Amino acid sequence: MKTLSTLSVLLLTGSLAQAQLVINSANFNSAVSNQALINLTSNINAPATGANKTWDYHSAPQSGQATEVYSPNNTSYFPNSNCKQDVVMPLSVLNIPATLFETASSAGFSYDGMHIDRLSISLEPYTGDPNDSLIVLDQDAMTNGDNWKIKTPVNFNTSSTRNYDMVLKFKITLIGFGLNNADMEYRIYSEEKDTVSGWGNVILPVNGSNPSIPYQALLVQRANTQTDSFFVNGVPAPSSLLGPFNLTQGQTYKSYSSYLFGPSYKELAYVNHGADDNYAAIEEAHVDGSGIISGLRPVDVATSFALYPNPAVGNTLTLETAQHACTGATLTDFSGRAITSFQLNGKDSKHTLQLPAGLAAGIYLLQLTDNGTPLGTRSFVKP
Repeated sequence: MKTLSTLSVLLLTGSLAQAQLVINSANFNSAVSNQALINLTSNINAPATGANKTWDYHSAPQSGQATEVYSPNNTSYFPNSNCKQDVVMPLSVLNIPATLFETASSAGFSYDGMHIDRLSISLEPYTGDPNDSLIVLDQDAMTNGDNWKIKTPVNFNTSSTRNYDMVLKFKITLIGFGLNNADMEYRIYSEEKDTVSGWGNVILPVNGSNPSIPYQALLVQRANTQTDSFFVNGVPAPSSLLGPFNLTQGQTYKSYSSYLFGPSYKELAYVNHGADDNYAAIEEAHVDGSGIISGLRPVDVATSFALYPNPAVGNTLTLETAQHACTGATLTDFSGRAITSFQLNGKDSKHTLQLPAGLAAGIYLLQLTDNGTPLGTRSFVKP
């Protein structure tokens, strides 16, 4: 323990030389493991660009913990993909559960597409007509174009660009527009540019705010431009149809983020800069909390929860928390409005949750906590 702390101090003071990292592969075993994350507050500095840097986040103010879950692709979808991740696809006022399929290999890391299960959503809250609905079709949405998230080798002072698109398909009924089960498409076009603008070592928090050993890292700054288009029966949807859902035809979003990647494309830190193209604003940030190199480990966080049945065909759900303590859960709708909360016995590993009577069909989120500390969120569908 003392040897590691001494090494960290020497590196922080520049007494030891640092080696420049080159990423030569994306490690499959890392990609399909659960990654514990430590969320940071906005009161931190953005990663500085340049050579031979030390990015020290071990004492940065923390705001909770979370988990990013990857698993091997054991499905029939995207058979050439070797890992998958459950995600939520935001679409204005809606959040659509999906499974993202990716491939990690010696050539790099690629987005292959996403699978979405069929889902029926009432549009009455937005149009006032109980007959209005949006049906998300059961589909495999492919990424078309250059879908490499990273292409090896990756080293300092290099950059790469990629363009890709994706089409999601729906059926929409809007009585006021004379549409009854009409074909609808949501077309996404993305342009991304990665610039490797720094190299050095990153110091992460372990066991609270103790410093880890230094991890070699590359600083990658990512600029993303996304353009959204909506088509109904093969023609662009009019603004009068999209307006009630806060959608705009041809809307373009620009976002900027910074990543500190370790060997084999391990994400050590992430900062979301929002729309700040100077990469200075801090809207969201987290660091790895899994003790990936040293023998030191951070405080355990929940890395696996099971929530079933999903879809919730009855009025009860079962929540399994394995060995992780969970003392509370809050049920919200897809807009974030709280519906009810549950007090749980943290000593139990299985909990039965009674859903409110008359719960409407839709997508719901269950936010899990341990004595007020966020553990993660699970989603389910009420048919």
